[in-house]
Amino acid sequence: MSAASPARATCSFVKTAHLVVSLAFVLGLAGGVAITHWPRHATTPDIAPREPLPDGTLEFGASRTPPATADTPPTPVAPAPRPQAPLAVEFVAYGDGPARRLGGVLLASHGVLLGPLSALDGVERLELSAPPALPLGEVLAWDAVHDLVAVAVRGRAPGAAALTDEALYLGRECLLHTRRGVRSAYIDSPLSRLEDETLGYALRLDAPAPNGLAALTDSDGTTLLGIARVGAGARGEAWDLATVAALLDAARGGAGVPVSTLTGAFFDATTAGRRLRYRNAVARGDAETIVALGPALLASEPRGQARITAQIEQALDVLVIRELGAGRADAALARLAAVDGALPASRARDVRQAGLLLRLERPREALAELAPWLARDPRADDLLALERASIAALAAAQPGSSELAALLDRALARDPGHAAYFALRADLRAAAGDHAGAHDDYLQAIALDPRLEPRLAPRLERETTRRDVPGTVVVPLARRADGVVSAGVTVNGLPREFIVDTGASVTAISSTLARALGLALDGPRVEVRTANGRTSAVRIRLASLDLGALRLREVPALVIDGLDGYAGLLGLDILARYDVDIDAARGELRLHPR
Repeated sequence: MSAASPARATCSFVKTAHLVVSLAFVLGLAGGVAITHWPRHATTPDIAPREPLPDGTLEFGASRTPPATADTPPTPVAPAPRPQAPLAVEFVAYGDGPARRLGGVLLASHGVLLGPLSALDGVERLELSAPPALPLGEVLAWDAVHDLVAVAVRGRAPGAAALTDEALYLGRECLLHTRRGVRSAYIDSPLSRLEDETLGYALRLDAPAPNGLAALTDSDGTTLLGIARVGAGARGEAWDLATVAALLDAARGGAGVPVSTLTGAFFDATTAGRRLRYRNAVARGDAETIVALGPALLASEPRGQARITAQIEQALDVLVIRELGAGRADAALARLAAVDGALPASRARDVRQAGLLLRLERPREALAELAPWLARDPRADDLLALERASIAALAAAQPGSSELAALLDRALARDPGHAAYFALRADLRAAAGDHAGAHDDYLQAIALDPRLEPRLAPRLERETTRRDVPGTVVVPLARRADGVVSAGVTVNGLPREFIVDTGASVTAISSTLARALGLALDGPRVEVRTANGRTSAVRIRLASLDLGALRLREVPALVIDGLDGYAGLLGLDILARYDVDIDAARGELRLHPR
């Protein structure tokens, strides 16, 4: 090597060193940028349990390194392995009922299991079912708003390891670690519960996952991002680590309590506990608990009243149907009455209550339930149908009440096409002596519903007679030598003498009178028995028949030949409508209205 060689070598070395320094500076800047953003991708240290130790415990914290001895040289410490994802586990809750398997998240570095707080109602003890099976310790803290609870694992005190502040944001892809495996997921949309003003995120999964809590990590599965609650289908709710960190801070700050005390101290005694119990009941369709707790929650959750009211109404429907299925209409009515005043007025509930009252033969109370809704909607078919049935039941129970008359007048104003109302009012008017009104109502009832004519026709005839005859009718009588009694009548305007025959069932005229009246005799013929034997007759209808002051219209009669020279006879179809008094001494026939 020449003398110039060291100099050239030194220069080359300086240039090389300068290049290295420059590269280092550039890399340092790049490294600085990377470090600046590194916490967004940092891993949470030691967030999974290590292998069980020989004594059966789980090791938390740093890796165990056997101590150096005189015979054993110190073991070189290998670089710490990359932390694993938090362990999604299954734990078992034991209480009065069957054991329940629940999903949770084990944070080994903190010595706690995160689980659903609402699932601990009525629980006596908890046990981790993932191998190795371990009993869980006391409840360290809970968050009623987010329905989370932190439970100590084997009574270990919670650790102080910090959680990485990883952000959840819309569209972020992540992994969901459940007790049944891992699912791909992404943050779908913001989530806000109006009743408690908690914020979170709606989570969408690539496949359905088991219900319960699960751990949400980055796409590498190494960094805990938050906690998720999975419901039915491929959807869930997610909360970031701020929620978990606040819960863990509370766990470190106070003494734990046995899980068996939560039912009395929290779920029974606090509004937050009852709210969670209520949500649990809604989730599993427990109608009894919904109806028992729901009304009291209305006052504490004013912005959730519509939702809670709808849930209570649905639960009431379930309970009422259940009671009716068991034949307990009175119990079904008691269910509805128990929430009166606690819930807003409900048309559907009051209509159902009216139906139950009617079923229990309490029509007056049923009408009281219907009244405010009929005032708002007087043409509603369901309300009118219940009103009709209630009035009919009340009329059957109290046929002559003045209250019924007022109800009928109001009902007819709303429902003028219902024939039965006219028939009922006609009965009331007839009993009160308003024969003209009764006559008109019977006519209207038959006009609206001809099917009522067979039942109402006799009443109509009676009221027609009473309307036309205000008092007793006196008719002069004549007696023949053979003892036959006759009375003067006017038939369709023609005066004639009719035999008064209390033994004849129907009124009849002779064929001679029929021809004089111009009546057609081509109607149906019937066989009748007379004093002279059997003969045939034709059915007709007389437009009018006047007997003294009595005016009868549309009188059915028969045309019979051979009435011994008389124009006709008065039968019981007319006479039986009155109390008949024949005064032979005075020669009078008196007809007294019944």
